[in-house]
Amino acid sequence: MALGASRADVLRLVASRGAIILLGGLALGLAGALALTRTISTLFEVKATGR
Repeated sequence: MALGASRADVLRLVASRGAIILLGGLALGLAGALALTRTISTLFEVKATGR
């Protein structure tokens, strides 16, 4: 992979792969939190705003 690649190319590759993983985890986490919030509010008859 890095054979013949410049330092900037390797850094760009690592940063882009890390960003993809970060954004994927963020999207899955937000979707999971939203689903869990709706499920808990339905089961326990409470509102997410606490009012």
